[in-house]
Amino acid sequence: MSSPRWREPDEFTTIPASSLSAPYPTPGNPSSLSATLTAPQTGTYELAFSELPYYVPVTLYLDNQPIIVNPGTLPRATYVATVHLAAGQAYTLRGPVQALTWVTPGQITHDIDQAVAAATGASSVVVVVGDGQESEAADRVNQTLPAAQNQMVEAVAAANRHTVVAIDAGGPVVMPWLGQVSSVLDAWYPGQTDGTALAALLFGQADPSGHLPVTFPTATTKTPVSSSTQFPGTDGRVDYSEGVDVGYRWYDATGTTPLFPFGFGLSYTTFRYGDPKVQVRIESGQPVVTATVRVTNTGHRGGADVVQLYLGQPKAAANPPRQLEAFRRVLLDAGKSQSVTFTLQAKQLAYYDSARGSWRVAAGTYRIWMGDSSALTDLPARGHVQVAQAVKVN
Repeated sequence: MSSPRWREPDEFTTIPASSLSAPYPTPGNPSSLSATLTAPQTGTYELAFSELPYYVPVTLYLDNQPIIVNPGTLPRATYVATVHLAAGQAYTLRGPVQALTWVTPGQITHDIDQAVAAATGASSVVVVVGDGQESEAADRVNQTLPAAQNQMVEAVAAANRHTVVAIDAGGPVVMPWLGQVSSVLDAWYPGQTDGTALAALLFGQADPSGHLPVTFPTATTKTPVSSSTQFPGTDGRVDYSEGVDVGYRWYDATGTTPLFPFGFGLSYTTFRYGDPKVQVRIESGQPVVTATVRVTNTGHRGGADVVQLYLGQPKAAANPPRQLEAFRRVLLDAGKSQSVTFTLQAKQLAYYDSARGSWRVAAGTYRIWMGDSSALTDLPARGHVQVAQAVKVN
């Protein structure tokens, strides 16, 4: 079993004067410093700063691109960025360059070699990776795992095809190594019982049943906010220009295939969805839709699935193709079935009519999808109803 860890601050060394020029004040911004970084060898470096004052946000830029954002809040005091540098090339650094330290390609290679040696010949390997650099005050700069962890996973997976990757992170991460590993377990931030929970799931003592509350992209460029003005923003300003196509809605609207769709989750058992029954009725002049589907555990052990209902409105609503309107977790023993019924009130069928300044239910066809993720391939139970007349929501 191999588990890479976060480096301690004392593992980073001071950048020598031969590689980092003396810092000087940035014109027009006396609180920031600039310096020139010249790499002694080509390869992957880890740049870090630590022990800066809390509650003082600081950003480190490499050639005007933000690579570390320190929100200035507890609990982390060390922030790390992984960058690829070419030998002899000069790079402009701007930010806390006086406090900057690094780990060179030679040390990274040494650490990875140790992990590969431990993985070689093992019956199976568990690599635990994570991103602990986000906080309540700031997002990460990107969705790439920091500190050469991707290189670690790729090297270990090449040495042992029975490699399991466990991820401790508060949001999506890209996984360039996904096709090289046998499985991935996204643990999020389990807290002090992380090891106990991870062992219970890996050894089959517990059945994983969580489903993603966000979409995982195939690459940082394949997201609704792929431009720098949208994320992480420019000069402290973020442009929220995706409109109603937020999150999984953008992937559906643009036909972009994600790495893992919103709502996705696997289990040690399997589930089958029956044909749905979808009806509409009028109550106090308002349309109400009910949708029922039968779910069966078709595997050999008990487990839970999250039944999700997505609604597609008529074109007059000008909304995304599908939107999640209801979900329910069902726990089923092997071979057992359960009927799940959702009721959608008029407010859930409505859209905002800006011309009239009110919420309205449009006339037309309302499509229903039910399954266990937002991907069409995971939504086998489908139906539709007709609303004959548009109405204002009471």
